[in-house]
Amino acid sequence: MAVDLWPHVRILAGSALDKTDLGLLSDLDTDVLSGRALLWIVSDGSAIQCAAVTQIQKTQASKVCMILTCGGSKIETWAHLLSGVEQYAKEEGCDAVRFIGRKGWKRIYPKYREIGAVFERKLDG
Repeated sequence: MAVDLWPHVRILAGSALDKTDLGLLSDLDTDVLSGRALLWIVSDGSAIQCAAVTQIQKTQASKVCMILTCGGSKIETWAHLLSGVEQYAKEEGCDAVRFIGRKGWKRIYPKYREIGAVFERKLDG
């Protein structure tokens, strides 16, 4: 199913990567099409409003469902659907759901706590 949908939503899903520069769209292609990552779609029946990609990752201390990217519009209509990702993560034995995003996500998901920050220094050529 993801193989059929991915060409239609890859730019939408990858739009978050353009804003954060935290990954390559080609890596998402590989992960989604190989089944190493899971594609999530939100549609209102006539148009796709959101496309997200998750991946189960093992860390030193836990198993985490990482939201690699999420792009879309009309967030007020689908933000609550994160509970479906959380339920999936529980069923997969994950200890947490994590994502890296803009500070504004804290306002939308107040039950999520900040556990770190991404710091960057641009280097001169």
